[in-house]
Amino acid sequence: MTDLKESLSKVAEVINSDTIHYVDIPVHGNVGDILIMAGTIKFLEDNGIRRTQTSGYFNYSPNWAEPGVPIVFHGGGNLGDLYACPQAIREEVVSKCHGNRIVILPQTIHFSDTEKYEACCAIFSKHPDLHIFVRDAKSVALARRMTPNVYLSPDMAHQLWPMTKRPRQGSGKLRFLRTDDERGSENSSDQQKSIDWPELIGWHGTILRAYSKIGQLPLIRSFRLTANLHSAGWLLYSSYLIERSASYFSKHAEVDTDRLHGHILSSLLGIRNTVRDNSYGKNGNYVSCWTQSSDLVRSVKQTEHGDY
Repeated sequence: MTDLKESLSKVAEVINSDTIHYVDIPVHGNVGDILIMAGTIKFLEDNGIRRTQTSGYFNYSPNWAEPGVPIVFHGGGNLGDLYACPQAIREEVVSKCHGNRIVILPQTIHFSDTEKYEACCAIFSKHPDLHIFVRDAKSVALARRMTPNVYLSPDMAHQLWPMTKRPRQGSGKLRFLRTDDERGSENSSDQQKSIDWPELIGWHGTILRAYSKIGQLPLIRSFRLTANLHSAGWLLYSSYLIERSASYFSKHAEVDTDRLHGHILSSLLGIRNTVRDNSYGKNGNYVSCWTQSSDLVRSVKQTEHGDY
């Protein structure tokens, strides 16, 4: 885990600035994305990089770009056609902000639609200073058509290593399986015996949805100051969700998961974990690149998928 954290240093080299705009922060209940955000914030602080703008995909405008200030996009698994809104703001900013260095933090790239992949490549390849970090070898190949500046990197959540040690050894096995469109076909029959992020955060999900809608109000999303204030409130609240999730995971001796950040959170906490693949091979590709040698990782079965 220490090696993975240290390998993130390349991100600071590429950003090469003491101020940035940080765009597409996750204002929702996927704690995996929140872990990425927390790791990113810690990384920026550890490297003396200040955020002059922090926004979700729904409250950032390319008109806010400042000369010489890099625009840094949140990492994760939403570069592609699975999640239209984050992809739309990336493509808009890349197409309009040719005077700014743009850095996309470690992503897994996936397109089911060839035409959408080609359209993305056409937009991205025209930018003179676009840099993309990706989390697996398959994504490297896909990103090469978008820009020559492609870097293989682990997930930003590894910057959180080491997380607080568990006070005592947990017991039993936590089955932490997806209930969304990325769930693996083999895992569908096990869902009634498992939980996912929505069940873990419980009633906090209602607060999250309300807070996200507030951020999309014209009064909030139309101005840099109000967008920044909205993001600042969210950063404070989201830290509690990480603590809640880490506490729940720590009650168990082992985790069985098809969530990439079920695997990463378990590993950060020193919990043995069995990794199943998601619908398009993201987990298997990640483990084969970064964590398969860990004593904590019990097994992984990769999904073969022909999509981009």
